[in-house]
Amino acid sequence: MKGLLIKNVADKVTLSALNYYGADFKLDVFNQDTGAYVFQNLQMLESAEPFTALQTTCDEVRAEGIQSLKVLDTTGFNVNDRVTLSTGETYRVVSVDAAGKEIGLHKGIKTAVDLNTTVDRSGALGLYYYNLTMPDEGTFMIKAKDSVFGLQRTDAIKVVVPAQASTSFKVLV
Repeated sequence: MKGLLIKNVADKVTLSALNYYGADFKLDVFNQDTGAYVFQNLQMLESAEPFTALQTTCDEVRAEGIQSLKVLDTTGFNVNDRVTLSTGETYRVVSVDAAGKEIGLHKGIKTAVDLNTTVDRSGALGLYYYNLTMPDEGTFMIKAKDSVFGLQRTDAIKVVVPAQASTSFKVLV
C-alpha cells in the first residue's frame, strides 16, 4: 500500500494479493491520533489488464482440488493468462498441453467442474485499489480485509499538506 498522500488530493491506495483473484477487499482508514475511523468498508476494485476474449468448455469432469482442466480447445491460452470458470473462480495458467487439451492451474479448483463449465480468459491481476482522498493530515492506519479468502493487509499512511511552490528562481554560476 502507498505510504504518503497529499491532503485533499485523490490518490490510489493499492495492494497486491498475488494469485488471489476475485477477492472482495474492503478498506478501513483509522486515525491513530483521535482513535476514530475516518472511513470504513470502502469497496476496493481489482485491476484488470486489456485482453482478447477467449472461451472454451471443460471436456472432462474434475473433482475439487485438481490443478488442471481438460478442455475442448487450448488454442490461444498461454502460461500466465488468468482464466475465470463459470463457477466464479479465477486461476492463473501455469501450463498448456495442446496435444492433451489440458490447462494447468496455479492451485487446485475449489469447486468440482462438469462438462458445462466454461473457461474464459480474464484480465484479473490480483492487484486491488481504491481512489482515496484524505481530508486531514496526520498518520493513519489502513486495513484491507477480504471476505472471500480471509486475507487481511494493514499498513500506515502519512497525509501531508504540500509545500508552497517557490515563485522565485536563482541562477547559480
